[in-house]
Formats: sequence, structure tokens, C-alpha cells
Amino acid sequence: MAETTTPSFEEARKRIASRIGTVLEKSLEESSLLSGARQAIASALLPLSPHEDTRSLVPCLTGTLTTIDAILARQAGQKLVHLDLLRASLADSLETLRTLERTTADISVLSFEIRLLERFIITTDVIHDWKEHIRTMLDDISSVIEVFFLFSLFHAGESGYEIEVFWTGVPNPDSRHLLEDLVTEKLRSMERYDSSLPPRIVHNISDHGKKLPPLSRESITLSTKSLYLDRPQVGGIVGVGINYAIAEHPVKVLVIESIITSILNVVGSVKAIYRYTKDLEYYAVRDPLTGLFNQRVFWELLSYEIGRSQRHENQPFSIMIIDVDDFKKINDTFGHTFGDEFLQKIADLIRLSARKEDIVARYGGDEFAVILPEAASEHAAAMAKRIRDNFQNFSLNSPEGVRVKSSVSIGIASWPEHAREPKDLFLVADNMMYRAKADGKNGHCLPTDADVVEVLRSVSEKYLLLQKAIEDRSILPYFQPIVSSTEGTVEAYEVLMRIMYHDKILPAGDFIEIAEESGLISSLDFIVMEKAFRHAVERGFEGLLFINLSPKAIVTADFIPTIRRTIRETGIKPQQIVFEITERETVRNATLLEIFISELKSDGSRFAIDDFGSGFSSMTYLKRFSVDFLKVEGDFIRNLPQTGSIDRAIVASIATLTREIGIQTVAESVESQEILEEVRRHGLTLAQGYGIGRPLPEIPRP
Repeated sequence: MAETTTPSFEEARKRIASRIGTVLEKSLEESSLLSGARQAIASALLPLSPHEDTRSLVPCLTGTLTTIDAILARQAGQKLVHLDLLRASLADSLETLRTLERTTADISVLSFEIRLLERFIITTDVIHDWKEHIRTMLDDISSVIEVFFLFSLFHAGESGYEIEVFWTGVPNPDSRHLLEDLVTEKLRSMERYDSSLPPRIVHNISDHGKKLPPLSRESITLSTKSLYLDRPQVGGIVGVGINYAIAEHPVKVLVIESIITSILNVVGSVKAIYRYTKDLEYYAVRDPLTGLFNQRVFWELLSYEIGRSQRHENQPFSIMIIDVDDFKKINDTFGHTFGDEFLQKIADLIRLSARKEDIVARYGGDEFAVILPEAASEHAAAMAKRIRDNFQNFSLNSPEGVRVKSSVSIGIASWPEHAREPKDLFLVADNMMYRAKADGKNGHCLPTDADVVEVLRSVSEKYLLLQKAIEDRSILPYFQPIVSSTEGTVEAYEVLMRIMYHDKILPAGDFIEIAEESGLISSLDFIVMEKAFRHAVERGFEGLLFINLSPKAIVTADFIPTIRRTIRETGIKPQQIVFEITERETVRNATLLEIFISELKSDGSRFAIDDFGSGFSSMTYLKRFSVDFLKVEGDFIRNLPQTGSIDRAIVASIATLTREIGIQTVAESVESQEILEEVRRHGLTLAQGYGIGRPLPEIPRP
């Protein structure tokens, strides 16, 4: 069947003229009504001015048909074939014009929708004043389609539901109540509707000089769309109230649906961006677990407090560093979920113990920091005692029903008595916290003058040492062999960091903490990696290099690009590199590490989890991360020779699991031949420790 097309307006006019002229000349000369018919047809065929609407032809042709019907009625009983033909032709032409009329209206509405698209572009101005933007859009829509109102209904968290109504004109009270009833019905139909949260309805009027007609359920059609986002959690409905008659027009209904979808995207995007912005603003200053200030804000407020005290005649203030005693044991025994809950309760306890003006922050892990404005050292000591006393009555039941208790060790330093610079003040308090731990935990420690001198001298020396080591590139890689447990052949080396200092070799334990606190750790990591990679290539070593990474280095923005550049410039194969991260830090930075692992594994590098088995969630994170090696916690390995020990059962389970999933194992702390025999018997694939070989300054030549 050939495809039919709607004729253009000019083609329709020509067809009408041809049919009407031919039929009239042959058939209608005898009729007394011919002059009336001719007059009607002539008026229909008059040329239109550029400003006239094509729809004006419809009544002309309708009148002509009425005239022809009258002729046929008067000539009843006579067979007027040509007149019948004329009537059929006119009816066909009229239908053509009506089609054109509908098409013209449809094109008009669709053209409007295209023009409206530019208003759906989200800009900062739209986000800032989205209500005005919606009002303008509503005015534009009203100019083409009869719209009474538009509403948006969104879940606003704990504050309830926000309902914004935009009227095109001023409604009467009954219409307002009707709309509120309709919107409330839609609210109750929302996914995740919470009846305990109150709705808040705000009415906005676009044109105060326009009175809207009274509305009823029968006179309006409510057209709506819904939106639900998981991140951020945003859910809502947008709808418009239109004249019921518009619902009879299919094209206008489609346009309305499209417009509502677009408006929903605008309002939904504004709400989502607003929620994201609020979250970003909150977490820029707050710790997400406890809600306390974070480390960055602590340092900013510490600097501010020093400046404030200087402006008030050096008024003293103090800081406290609080560390939870034995938290690692709690975390490992009862799991990280319980550990997080435990930290939240401790944060609440510290907050309740503090004064209103005190600034409480979570510094990191199980460590908290408090700034005590206008509090000299004796007042800080009293505060520390109050916190410790409150801990005496604190406990939390684990999921297993075990009543878990802990205590805290607190270090104190006062400005300007103990230090005048922020970092020096912090280091004094931090060292006093470790002094309290060394003295038996569950205590607090104030520094003496001698303590301050020793701390600052030691820290200053080490910090300067690290800076000089970076400048001189005197950081050295040492290589501890990792062997096949069955063959005894060297399969890999773990790269360890050392620093040359006055002809002495300093192990990492002497400086790693200060390197991480001072932010120098990433520079140290990059230097030791570059030197280790170059040395392996020079020695022709084709085995694996295990590289320890500090979690604080991973978070730097240029870490991955710098690693890739180092690999490329030194010529080592990415497949030779195994990046090693402790299980505990893997848990703490799970999302970040997942991205990190994915990026470098795509280059061919491999990954190992260090100290595997030391944490409660070992199996969970083994499933989550794509790792190639597990380094089994040294405490388990050292106890393997003890018959019947739980350590043997744990190691046996790890060995069975890794065989099933195709992951190699490295037994750490293999310090004797007896332990090595047990490692072989349990099926662990690789071994390292002082019983295998001590760290070496060079890789032996093949």
C-alpha cells in the first residue's frame, strides 16, 4: 500500500478550486440556489492575507456544505449525480483543512517545547534562585497550554516534606484547599513515605493581577512524575494542573508529559546539588563517623586560638590528646563494626565531659584532640581527670553479649607555657600521651620543662633529618629475601626504608611516625621506590619486589601518576611490583584503596595484604579486594610449633582458603628452621623472616 501524506495548504486550495470549478460548470446551472453556492465557494477560495489563520477557511467550507445540503433537499427525488459529487468533494476538502488545522496547532505546541528546552540548562543562577526560574517557565507554558498550577514535593530529610506550589494566577480559597488535598494524596503514595514527618506547603503566585477560575476535581487533570535518587538520598514528585479539555488532545498531552519530565529534572537536579553541597560543606569540617570536627579543622582552630590568645595579652589555653587504650584489641576481637560503634560512644562521652566552649575533634583512628580555651595546665588536668572518671562507668555490650570496657591515656600541653607554635604544642601533648601509656595507661600526663626540651629537641632533630634526607636523597632501600617454602629459592624481596645518618643506618621505626605526621612520607616513598626499581634493573633481577605503602601517601593526588612515571623511567616491569598494604589500613580506606588497586592492577602490578588474619574482617575484605598475595600475621607464624594452638588452626584455614581461590601466601616472622618446617607442612607458598635472611643493602648478583 502506497504511503499517504497530508497535502500542504496550497495543494489543498488548488484541489478544492479544481474540483469545485469543474463540477459547478457542468452540473448546477439549473438550481435556484446556485448563486448562493457560488458565493460560498468563492469566499472559500479568496486568497488569504499573510496574517490570516488557515483555520478561517473551515467555517467557509462548512457554510458551503450547508448550502449544498439545502440544494439537495429542495431537489428531493431528482438524481443529481454531479451535485452529490460536489458535496463529497467539499466534505473531503473540509476534512483536509481540519487535518491541517490540527497539524498547525501541534506544530505550534511542539515549537514551543523546543524553545522551552533552553530553560532546562542548569546554571549556578538557576540553583541560587530556582523558584524564580520555575515561575518563568510556568508563564511560558501558560502562554501555549492552559495550566493552573505547578507543584514540587520533595523529601527534606528530618525536617519533613517541602511542598512548593506555583500558581499562574490568584486561586480562591477552595481551589487552594483542593490542591493541598491532591498534593497530600500524592505525598502518601510516595515511595518510602514517612507519616511521622510533617509536610510544609508554600504557595507562590506568578501573576497577582490574574484571577483563576474556581477549580474542581472534574475541571482539572493532575499530571505528575516521580524522582528517586540513592546518592544523595533525594525523592520527590513534580506535577502540573491543566484544563481537563487538554487531556483530550494527544499531542498536547505528550508535550505536557515531556515538559513535566524536564521540570522534574530541573527541580530534582537543584535538590540533589543542594543536598550534595550541604554534605560537602558538612564533611569538609566534620568526621563522618563521630560528627566531631576533623583533623583539618582542629589545626585551623588551633592556629586561630593562638592568635586569639595573643590578642588577649597571651591568655593561656591548653590542648589534650586522648588515645583509647587497647582499642586495637577491641577492634580485632569484636570486629570493625563494633569498633566503630565503640568510638562513637567514646566521642559522645568526651563531648559530654567537655565544656560548651571546648573544641572536640577526632584526630584519626582512636585518637581525639581537644582545645580548651582560657584553660591553663591545672584546669586541663582537672578536665582530664573528669574524662577518666566518666570512663570508669562506661561500657558497651558486644553482639556476643560481652561487656566491653576501656580507658584512655591523655597528654596535655599548654600555650604559651610549653610551646608557642601549633605543631610544637601538638607534639608535646602527643608525647605526653605516649608517656601516660608507658606509665601504665588510664592516666594523664603534664610535661615538665625538661620534657618539653627533650620532645622539641628530638622531634626537631628528626624532622630536620627527614628534610635533609629528602634533599640529599639519602633514603636507602634495603632488601629482605622472600623464598619459596618448598624449594628455598629467592622469589622476591621486600623493600624496606632506611636513612643514612652520621654513618648510622636508621630503621623506619625511628622516623616513620614523624614522617607521616609532617606529611613527608610520600616524598620518602617515592625516593625509596625509584632507588629500589633502578637497583633491581641494574642487577638484572627478574623476581618480585614487595613495596610497603603508607596509607597517608596514597591519599595524595599525584601518587598514582608519580608511581607510573617512576616505573616508566626506571625500566622495571609493572608485573614485578607487588604493592603491600596492611589489612587494618585497607579496612579504614576501603573505597580509596579499591580505586587505587584497580588503577595499578590495570597496568600489570600486583597487590598484597600485610598482617592478614590480625583483623576481624579478614575474609570480608579478601572477597572485596582483588589481591594476589596474603602475608600471614607474624604472631600466628611464630606460634606454629605449639601443638594444639589456635594459631595452627587459623594458619591451616588460611592456607586452605588461598589454595581454593588461587592466592599465594607469605609467612612472616619465620625465625627458625622449625617454624619453616611448619610453614611447609601447612602449605604456605612463600616465607620471610630473620630465619630466612636479614635485610640487605643490595640484591645479590645472579
